[in-house]
Amino acid sequence: MAVFLELISTCPNTTCHAEHTEDSQAEQIVTSAPTLSISQEADGLTVKVDGQLFTRYLIKSGTRPVLWPVIGPTGDPLTRSYPVSKAEPGEATDHRHHRSIWVGYEGLNGVDFWHEPQADHQRTFELGQTINRQFLKKTCQDNMAVIISQNDWIDSQQKRVCEDVRTIYLGANARQRWIDYQVVLKATDGPLQIGDSKEGFLAIRIASTMRVDANRGGKIISSQGVSNEKAWGKGACWVDYQGPVGDNLEGGNTLEGNTVGIAILSHPSSYRHPTRFHVRTYGLFAANPFGTLAFEKNPPEVTDRPLTTTIPSGGTLTLRYRIIFHRGDEKQARIAEQYAEYAAE
Repeated sequence: MAVFLELISTCPNTTCHAEHTEDSQAEQIVTSAPTLSISQEADGLTVKVDGQLFTRYLIKSGTRPVLWPVIGPTGDPLTRSYPVSKAEPGEATDHRHHRSIWVGYEGLNGVDFWHEPQADHQRTFELGQTINRQFLKKTCQDNMAVIISQNDWIDSQQKRVCEDVRTIYLGANARQRWIDYQVVLKATDGPLQIGDSKEGFLAIRIASTMRVDANRGGKIISSQGVSNEKAWGKGACWVDYQGPVGDNLEGGNTLEGNTVGIAILSHPSSYRHPTRFHVRTYGLFAANPFGTLAFEKNPPEVTDRPLTTTIPSGGTLTLRYRIIFHRGDEKQARIAEQYAEYAAE
C-alpha cells in the first residue's frame, strides 16, 4: 500500500487543567484539599501529597525522562520498578525499555525513540534518545503541582530530530490521584514525519500484580465496552486497567478493598481523538494516536486520512491525556462521568 502524508498545520498551545473530582453520591468524603509540593534534586523533581511521595520526575532513565515511582491513593506503587530500579520480588522483567511512565515513539524521521540498545536485538530504525533540556516551570498552584519541561529528541549522531514542550499537572483527592499531560511536538529542524507504528506514545508499565496475565483479577476495559486482549489497538475515549496491588494478596486472590485502577483519558482536542490504545494483558498500557495499520489490517479511517503524519517545519502538534490512579474499578471511580467532565474542559 502506498504511503500517504498528512500535513498538520500549526496547532495552538492549549492548557490542560486538572479536574478536582468529586466522590460518588453514594460515598461522599468530607476532607480538606490535599497539599502538593515540589522539590528539585540533582536527578529530577519530587512531587508529594501532604508530605507523602506521589512521584518523581527523573530527567534520565535509560534513554529518556520518566516518572517513577508512582504511588496511588492506597499508598501502593502502581507502576513496575524494573528497570528504573531493582526488580521487586515476583516482578516481571520483560521489555526493559518499559520504564514506569514515559513518552516515546518508534519512527520519527526514521529514528526509534521507543526501544533502547540491546545486544541481542536488531531494530528496524536507528535508536535515539530524549534529553531533558530544561524545566520551564516547576511550581504548585490551586492545589496542583505544575511541571513544564523542554525536551530534545536526538538521533544516534546527536542531531536533533524535534523537540517537545511537556506540561504536566498533578493533583489528588481522597479517592484518587491524577496526572494531566499536554505534549506539544515541534518540528524544529525541518519537517517531522511520524510513521505508522504500534510502539508509542504516552506509556505506562503497570504494577505486575495488576496484569491480566497475573491471574489475580486484573482487567482491561474501554469506553467502548471492549475488554482485555480485545481492547488492543482499538480506538476509545478512555481505557481503564485495574487489578490488585500491595501486601493484601492472599493465595493469588484479591481481598476486599485491594483493587485499584489506572485510566488513560483522551481529550477531544487531542490529535486523532479518540486515540488507539497499545494495551497488553502482560502490563503495557499506552495511548497511541499515530498507529493505524500497525493495529488493524483494514481500519475504516484509511479511506479518510493518510497514514503518515507530517508536521511542517516550524509547526506543532498537540496531544492531551489524563491519567487517573483510583481506588476500585472503573464504575466505582466514575471514569465515564469523569471523562465527560474532562472532555468539557
